[in-house]
Formats: sequence, C-alpha cells, structure tokens
Amino acid sequence: MKSGMRGLGYFSSVVLLCCGVSSAQTASVALSSMGNSTMDFASVGPYVASINGVSTLVISDDYIDSSQPGKKWTANVSSSSNLSHAQHDFSAGLKGYEEAAYLGTELLAANAAGNKTEEGELSYAIWGIFDPLALTALEFYNKTDWKAAESYLNGALNKSYTNFQVYTPTGLSGTEFLVVQSSVSTAEPAAPLMLGFDLGAVLGILFVVRRYAVRRRAL
Repeated sequence: MKSGMRGLGYFSSVVLLCCGVSSAQTASVALSSMGNSTMDFASVGPYVASINGVSTLVISDDYIDSSQPGKKWTANVSSSSNLSHAQHDFSAGLKGYEEAAYLGTELLAANAAGNKTEEGELSYAIWGIFDPLALTALEFYNKTDWKAAESYLNGALNKSYTNFQVYTPTGLSGTEFLVVQSSVSTAEPAAPLMLGFDLGAVLGILFVVRRYAVRRRAL
C-alpha cells in the first residue's frame, strides 16, 4: 500500500498493555516498519514501533489514518480504567476496546503462524469495531475475506479482555494504537520490555494505514 503522513489530520493512538497506568502518563512513539502483508491496499498484520525506545510489535485500530516509518510523536497513555484520552472512547467505549484487544491476541497468533490472509481478516475485524467503512470496503474488495472478518468480529462480541492500554497522540501527528499482551513470542531481539513486562509477552499495537483513494472508492 502507499504510506504517507496525512496532512494536518488529527491522529490518536491507542496502546494496550498488560498493566494499568495513569492517563496522564506520556510515552514516546515512533513507527519503525509496516505490516508484512496487504489486503485491499491496506497494510495489515502487526507493525513494528519503538515505544520509549523499546522495539515492539504494533498494529493499528484506525482505518482512515495513515503514517510512515520514521514518524515520531508523543502519546498520552491510558487503560481500561480510564479511556478519556482514547480516540473512540465516546463511540465504542470500553466494550469496543475490549473486543479489539481480544482480536489483537488472535492477530498476533496469526502473525506467528505466518497466516497472512487471517492477519488481514482480523485487521479488518478490528477496524470494523471503530469504523464500519472498513468492512464495507472489504466487502467490495473480496466477499470471502469480508465474511471471515465479520465472523471474527461477531466472535469477539462481549469479550471482557481488559489487559490493554491506550496511547493517544498529544498533538496533530501520530496514529491510534492498540496493544495487547500475548503468549506469542516476538521475533524482536530479547530486551527488557517497558514497565517490567514479561519478555515472553508480545505488545500488539493496532495500527491502520489507509490511503484516501480506498476510502473514496468505498463511499
């Protein structure tokens, strides 16, 4: 897919981590690389980002936002106890983020298994929680993938997965990220994970990169 910063658009980022933190806490975030596959011109699957200097598997929850490797921003950090800084708190609320976190663990597992099609379908299921346009576009692109994404989304309904945090950009730059704890090992070199996470845990950030042409076509 094409990557590029969306000019002067508002970007929020959500990161899901395994322990709660104050919403007033901030973190330094930088996108290192995109996902390992594409579906309907969107980069899907976990990305790699640096969070407070720690290389981390990441994925996005925002279907419209776009960014590119090398972009850096500062983000507010919140968790299930306080989502007031989260981009979609007012619409999806805690229930939506819990469902996205649940799907995020499945996305990390699909990535570890090398199932790129499943990565794409799960990415769209996550995006569909916050933006129905994502699933509308996928249906237009491939009905088989769309049906699978809808199935994943339905399977996540009312899942009470609370091991997550939210990183929301403090300014006009950045993208909303979701991060979840997983038992799937990351391919990144062993390093102390921030906030004392278990080295076996994987941080998944739900990171959506969409180009405007796809959005207009779906409409």
